[in-house]
Amino acid sequence: MNKTKNLIALTRPKQWVKNVFVILPFLFIANDVGFGDLILGFQMVLIFGLASSSVYCFNDIYDAAIDKSENRTHRPIAMGRVSSYEAGILSAFLFFCSVALCLNLAPNTSYSVLIILFYISINYLYSKFKLKQYSSVGLMIVASGFPLRFLFGTVFLQLEISYWALIMLLYLSLFLLAGKRLSRRTQHRNQSNDEICRIAQEHPDGESDFWKSILIILGAASISSYLAFLADGKTQEHWGNSISLFSVVPYSLFVLSYFEGVVKQKQLGDSTENITTNINFLAMGLVWCLVMFVARLSQLQ
Repeated sequence: MNKTKNLIALTRPKQWVKNVFVILPFLFIANDVGFGDLILGFQMVLIFGLASSSVYCFNDIYDAAIDKSENRTHRPIAMGRVSSYEAGILSAFLFFCSVALCLNLAPNTSYSVLIILFYISINYLYSKFKLKQYSSVGLMIVASGFPLRFLFGTVFLQLEISYWALIMLLYLSLFLLAGKRLSRRTQHRNQSNDEICRIAQEHPDGESDFWKSILIILGAASISSYLAFLADGKTQEHWGNSISLFSVVPYSLFVLSYFEGVVKQKQLGDSTENITTNINFLAMGLVWCLVMFVARLSQLQ
C-alpha cells in the first residue's frame, strides 16, 4: 500500500490542475459546445495528464540528488521510497499510455501525437542536461508546457489556431514562473546562516533584482498580449469587441497583485498552489469569468 501511495505521489496528481489549459479552446475558440464535448474534454485532460506525469517521474529521477540535499520529503525517490528503476518503468508506462490513447482517440492523430512527443522531448532534455541552471532556457521550456497544452486541445478539437492566445498564455506562464523563481530566492535568504552561505554562492546578490526586472517586463508583456488577444479578429468574432474588453481589468489586477505579493514576500512557494488557494486571486478569476460569460451571451443574442 505504501509503495502504491508513493508511486502515485511521484506522478504529482495535484499538478493535474495545470491540464485545464487543454480545455481552454472550448472557452476561447469553439463556438458550439455541447454535452458530448465533455467526454472530449475528459479525454484530452487524461492524455496530457499522463504525459505530464511521465515528465514528473523522470524529472524526479534526475533531480534526486538535489532533492535529497534539500530534504524534500515529498519527493519519493529522494527519500528512498521509490527506486530510480521503478520510477523509470512508471514514466515509460505513462508515456506509452498517453501516446496509445492519443492514437486511438484524437481525430487529428499525427499532429496531436507530435505535440505530445515534442512536450516529452523538451522536458527530457531539460531534466537530463540540467537546463534549469540556464535561467532563460530553463524558464522558456517549463513555460512552454502551458501553450502546448492549449495547442494540443485546439488540434485535438480540430479548431483554428489562435496564435495570440498562444502568445498570451506563454507570457502569462513566463510571468508566473519568474515569480516562483523570485519567491524561492526569498525563501533561501530566510534560511539558516549556514544555508545562506551556501545559497549565496549559487545565487549572486544581484539575482533578486534581476528577477524583479524580468517580472516587470513579463507582467507588462502579459497584459499587452492579452489586449492583443482581445483585439484579434477571431476573438472579436467569438466574444464580441465591447463587453469582453472589460475583462482586462480583473486580468491586470491579477498580474499586479501577483507581482506585489512576490516582491513584498507575501507570495512564497509553488505558484499553482498559491493561485488556487488565494481568495483574492480566486475572486479576480470569478470576476473575469463573469465578464466573459456576459460577453459571450451578448454575442450569441
